[in-house]
Amino acid sequence: MCAYGLDLDSHRARCVSAELLARYDLILTMEAGQAEALRIEFPGAAPRVQLFSDAAGSGGDVADPIGQPPEVYQAVAAEIEALIEQGFDRLYRLTLTLGASAV
Repeated sequence: MCAYGLDLDSHRARCVSAELLARYDLILTMEAGQAEALRIEFPGAAPRVQLFSDAAGSGGDVADPIGQPPEVYQAVAAEIEALIEQGFDRLYRLTLTLGASAV
């Protein structure tokens, strides 16, 4: 993420909970299975859960690179960047519709 000017030293994984999800108006997932699992486990959050690529207007999973070599992370970062660029206006309108805070 250094190539993007981001410092992730303080980033830590968190367990998903109803309390955590309640803090956000929009919850984006990388994979459809993740979105489905959140909707099933936390039905109160279901209307706010969206597949990231769908929200950006593209569709399809963004593979989770966990445990993969650095070049896979770089490829996923480029894919996410492309989705943001392609779907920025759509994502922005969605945040305005649902609220301003996203996880």
